[in-house]
Amino acid sequence: MNSEKPDPQESYSIRRALTAAYMLFVAIVSLLPSTSLPETPTGLHADKIGHFVIYAGMAMLCLYSLPAMKRVRFALMIGLSCSAYGGVIECLQPVLQPGIRIFSTADMAANTAVAFLGAILFVRLPLLRKR
Repeated sequence: MNSEKPDPQESYSIRRALTAAYMLFVAIVSLLPSTSLPETPTGLHADKIGHFVIYAGMAMLCLYSLPAMKRVRFALMIGLSCSAYGGVIECLQPVLQPGIRIFSTADMAANTAVAFLGAILFVRLPLLRKR
């Protein structure tokens, strides 16, 4: 039986690679032509729910890819970085898909709010903090 402990750096490298792949996927999906999404029974657009899942998840993945002792210190920067990433995508949409995609300040606001919310939740929820 092998008694070697796994290398923590290897674990963080895998986490960072998964985070980068997720961010690439978000960019590709966000820059492709899309169809209009319906409203949910609560009146929220499915689009805004998507922004919540995508950008809160992105912030959490970014923090998860850091060692636990650095997460609180970098939470604000991660929230800001994910917000900026969403901003760049919003600016590229009308350039790459003119007439199909538009720049939306509402989407930028949603991306910013949920990126910071995701970062805050990640560093505050005990279940997520320990890993």
